[in-house]
Amino acid sequence: MEKISCREAKLKGLRYYFTGKPCKPMGHVCERYVCNETCKDCHDSQVRKRNKSDNRKAYSKKYKQINKHRNKTSEWKRQGIKEINKPYPEDNLCENVGCRKPELRKMKDGTFVDLCCDHDHKTGVFRGWLCSRCNTIAGKIDENISVIRGMLSYLEGFYK
Repeated sequence: MEKISCREAKLKGLRYYFTGKPCKPMGHVCERYVCNETCKDCHDSQVRKRNKSDNRKAYSKKYKQINKHRNKTSEWKRQGIKEINKPYPEDNLCENVGCRKPELRKMKDGTFVDLCCDHDHKTGVFRGWLCSRCNTIAGKIDENISVIRGMLSYLEGFYK
C-alpha cells in the first residue's frame, strides 16, 4: 500500500489514505478515512457496536413510522386500490383545498401521522392524498356528495 498523508489524499479527492503508522486508540495499521481521520477497523467496530444498541432499534422504528407510506403498497392492494397514479406530495400537504394542512406531525404517543391514501371503496380507484382528518370525514359521510352539500348549506346558514 502506498503511504500518503491526509492532506495529499484530500487534494487528490481520495476517500482513504494510508500512513503506515498505528492508530492511537487500538493500534491498528490500516487505511484511514479522509473525512474524519479514523482508521477503518476502529470505524467498523464502532458501527457494529452502534447497530447492536437499543438506540439503533428505536431509530429504525421511528424511521419506519415516518416512511410507512413507502412500505404500504401491499396493504393498499389488499384494500382494493388498483394503482396509485400520483406521487406522495413532498410538502406533506393535504390535497383538500379547504384544508391544506401539513400532515407529518408527532402524536402524543411518539408516533408520526402521515397522509392517507384516499380511494373509492367501490371501484378501488385512487383519488389522492388526504390528511387523516379529511380522510376520516370522507369515510364517515360514506363519500356521499349530497351529505356534503347539505352540511355546507347547514353551516353557511349558521354563520350568516
